[in-house]
Amino acid sequence: MKIWRLILLTAIIFGLAALVHILAFGPVFTLDSISNATFVVGIIIFLPSLIVVTGANQVFHGMGYVLRLLFSKNAKNEFPTYRDYKEHKTNNRETSFFKELLIASSIVFAVGIITALIFVNR
Repeated sequence: MKIWRLILLTAIIFGLAALVHILAFGPVFTLDSISNATFVVGIIIFLPSLIVVTGANQVFHGMGYVLRLLFSKNAKNEFPTYRDYKEHKTNNRETSFFKELLIASSIVFAVGIITALIFVNR
């Protein structure tokens, strides 16, 4: 994990949250609007990165195999069994980028929750 990339990703996600805030709420920043914008951007980036880091995206390989068999003429020749398809799709990708993205989005997501709690408890 590279700390500079984590800092850069966090800054980019906060920038996206600011852009969403300006588009949705205008240029007036309140605790309520800040919490809404950071929560939405944080959760939208957090969930897909969590799926990639945990490897849950492999659940969809079976559906991809069936769709390939249905719509491709030479899929049965290329992948005679599901095991062949699975071996082709399984690759040991480096997930350090997605780990950093998960941490950065968690930070933004946490800021959204903390600002919401501060707003509610005022």
